[in-house]
Amino acid sequence: MKRVGAPPVAIAPKPEDRNLKERLADREYYNKYKKQLYQSLCSPGDPPPRLVKPGKGPQNGVCRNVDAGLRALRACGRACELVRGWKVLVIDFPNTIGHESWRAVPHAVVREVANDVYHCFTAEAAGKQFLFLPSSRVASELSDEVFLSGGRVLKCVVGGNPQYVQIAEESFPEQIGRTPELACSYETIKTHLPSGVMLWIERTCPGLDGVEVAKELGFPTASVSDPVTPPKNELTELCLSILNSVIETNGSEEDMMRALDPVLKPIFQNTKRGRCLWQLRCEQEVSERG
Repeated sequence: MKRVGAPPVAIAPKPEDRNLKERLADREYYNKYKKQLYQSLCSPGDPPPRLVKPGKGPQNGVCRNVDAGLRALRACGRACELVRGWKVLVIDFPNTIGHESWRAVPHAVVREVANDVYHCFTAEAAGKQFLFLPSSRVASELSDEVFLSGGRVLKCVVGGNPQYVQIAEESFPEQIGRTPELACSYETIKTHLPSGVMLWIERTCPGLDGVEVAKELGFPTASVSDPVTPPKNELTELCLSILNSVIETNGSEEDMMRALDPVLKPIFQNTKRGRCLWQLRCEQEVSERG
């Protein structure tokens, strides 16, 4: 059995997993769309955006990276403070007409008070400077202490092409909000799955949060703060029986996946998320043929 917990910060699926391309917004992009982006993501009085050099901490551990950075700087006697904000990613969405689609990812850095320098402690895949939008609207319902604990999932905000926004919201409801206020954080959850089931989820639903997919399929979940392991249910027992039968005949991983398909695939395809993902893939295929 494999125990799985959601990452401390929700990161929407990688673009290659959704057949969509993303790129970090640069200053030129921000200047072109700053009115829309600022009104959508920031509050009056928030500091202006600035280029920030990425750090080296895990990408899915933004809050804990910043917490460690704050402690390290303060231990050296340097006055500093937490700054919440956004990293904006531009989406190459098919059939875009007159709209730029974007996804704002919750982020946080440390501001050194003496020199007004921003320090980022989280790695960036591209490995180069990125545009950081300071915003008091990022998880505004959380105190700094709770925010830095890493015990909450922070949602992304999407905008631009209305079709992209609709599909993103319906496909990834646990990761997406239309505004920062609707993108409320929630406590991370855990599940306890047969390892073969988690492999099936990773292969069938690439890029999605495995714990959320498990929950949607009907497997038991619980809060990460709950010391009790989620109990097995009928679906867990059925999958265990199927996997054990494959193992007894010396079957391969591929045999396990094929054996689980008739049970799990119809469940997922009948969910709202499954239908939306299928629509998104069809849109991409049409765009590529066109």
